[in-house]
Amino acid sequence: MSAKDVFHDAVRVALEKDGWVITQDPLHLTYCRVG
Repeated sequence: MSAKDVFHDAVRVALEKDGWVITQDPLHLTYCRVG
C-alpha cells in the first residue's frame, strides 16, 4: 500500500464538504497502458 500524499486529507475534506461520500479509503485502482 502506498503512503498518503500531502494532499490526501485536504482533498478528502473538500470532497466531503461538496457532498461526496467516501466509502473506501484508500481506493485501489488498477490500470493498463493502451498502445
